[in-house]
Amino acid sequence: MPKDLALAIAAGLVSALLFLSMLTGAAAGLLFTYVAPLPVIAVGLALGLRMASVAAAVGAMAVMLPTGVAGLIPYAAAVLLPGLLLTRQALLWRDMGDGRVEWFPVGLIVAWLCGAGLVMLGLGAAYAASGEAGIEGAVRQVLVEALAGMAPNLTPAERGEVAGHWAPFLPAAMAGAWLVSALVNGGLAQWLVEKVGRNIRPTPDYRELELPVWMGVALPLALATGMMAGGDAGFVAGNVAVLLALPFVMLGLAGLHRAVAGRRNAGLILAAAYGMMLISGVAIPVIAALGFVRHWTRLRRAKPGGGTEDE
Repeated sequence: MPKDLALAIAAGLVSALLFLSMLTGAAAGLLFTYVAPLPVIAVGLALGLRMASVAAAVGAMAVMLPTGVAGLIPYAAAVLLPGLLLTRQALLWRDMGDGRVEWFPVGLIVAWLCGAGLVMLGLGAAYAASGEAGIEGAVRQVLVEALAGMAPNLTPAERGEVAGHWAPFLPAAMAGAWLVSALVNGGLAQWLVEKVGRNIRPTPDYRELELPVWMGVALPLALATGMMAGGDAGFVAGNVAVLLALPFVMLGLAGLHRAVAGRRNAGLILAAAYGMMLISGVAIPVIAALGFVRHWTRLRRAKPGGGTEDE
């Protein structure tokens, strides 16, 4: 068996084991599940999309052995989609004609993944809209049922109160967690393959992150719709706005990293910023706003492009 094929098969099996660790019910199992896309992406960034597809297929078959077809859908959403989409986009490039190669920009990779998250959010909303209670009502009912199993000591009134608190932005929270997982695993995979000298593309400078123009237009439109519209339209628009804000948080952090680069107290400033994000709900929208401003002022903005894609 060729070495690359063996590595792809092994990566798929490791990915499946990481994903299935959630069945143990332990907290560590959830953490391992979070990095289940990592082996697939790492193989892709080192050996190409074909080997990543082999790893993904092996992982899918391994997951179905103990879970049946029921386990394939969550594995496809959590591992196959982000792993193969990120790998494909990351390996796009174009010849600049003077011996230089331009790789697909990180900002457009973020945009593609965010777009996939929006599609999943839309599909979920369409499914929930078929019920009589509306989309938010369906989300709240799912939360109440989940809390009945996870927190049986809560009274029905308490479960309803908790569900009412979280339901308005639960779809965006789930899609956002998916987006962050894909990007974190992609960054870790690139770091790993570069460490062993197998990276196909060079590691980009994440401080140079730039987002496509459409995201800067879609965010305020979704935010305005969510604030003015009621019912299902307002609920969906509000969740779309929250999901679209995440890339601007990344853009704001990229700008902060760039601004403090080379300063003696750079580590302290960054630690303070990330600490505020963890302990304060105000810091995140502030950083997103900074990213939004940076986006439109085009601070040292370079024209996105790469592969066969455009802005």
